[in-house]
Amino acid sequence: MMGTLIGHLLPGSVFIVISLWWIVSIFQRYFRSKFDPNFAKYKNTATFPSQRCPNIPVEAYLKLLAAVAGIIVETVTGFEWVDGSWQFANLIPNGHHIIMYSFFGLNAVADLMTFHKVPYLPKDIEYISASIAAAAQGYLFVNHLHGRDPLDVKVHSCLVIVIIFCAISTLAEMVGNRNDIRYGLFRSSCYLWQGTWFLQVGTILYPHGIFPIWDNQSMESIMIMDIIFLGHLWVSISVVILIGIFVHHLVKRNHHKNDTLNTGNDEYQELISSQKVDEDAAFIKNELRC
Repeated sequence: MMGTLIGHLLPGSVFIVISLWWIVSIFQRYFRSKFDPNFAKYKNTATFPSQRCPNIPVEAYLKLLAAVAGIIVETVTGFEWVDGSWQFANLIPNGHHIIMYSFFGLNAVADLMTFHKVPYLPKDIEYISASIAAAAQGYLFVNHLHGRDPLDVKVHSCLVIVIIFCAISTLAEMVGNRNDIRYGLFRSSCYLWQGTWFLQVGTILYPHGIFPIWDNQSMESIMIMDIIFLGHLWVSISVVILIGIFVHHLVKRNHHKNDTLNTGNDEYQELISSQKVDEDAAFIKNELRC
């Protein structure tokens, strides 16, 4: 399945959605901690809860669903009708993809256990499992290129590079200062980079419709990949900056609105209190006259 355009678009889309979720959640938590003195100090976390469903680990379930779906699809498409029976004839590459999805499934399970605070759970298991999943993914792709065309090898080698960055950024966030937003943004931008590059690889190797057809043997095509690859990194960083600006404006506006409402309520309470004092004073004065 992954050896098709759809097979690259689906995992790429999942990485993009999750990384965007991280970026928005990171900036929301960070700016709220800056504007609201009653809000907790900013801290990086491997996953982020949903504000609408805080009691449900939506992110972990999304990861688990994507991993299970990938395993099922790769297993089903791996079977072929051979010599009058169904056989799992596509052990390579489908077997590689199944193992890759399995490691991300383990990471999702670790996220679930962390969310539900399972007793005696090893510290930072969600970070460790995510790093292992990225490392396993990188190893599989390194050994996934034997006998392929030069352009195919090039784009997947670039994919291995960004996967290494994902693993390193996850480990760096785990051992680094959890109150430093830069670690969280570094990890998020790396996974966003991986997601967009997955989409690019799919359109290069399996062009369809409006996508151009590349010469798999051309050195010029291979060299252009370097420009496109770093262009995706530039886009990922730009997206992080733009989201940061937008979320900053949104959080600041909401904070200002809440301050205005609180100020109005305080003034109203003071007015009511002063009126009550005046009424009590007038009542006492009339009683004394009597």
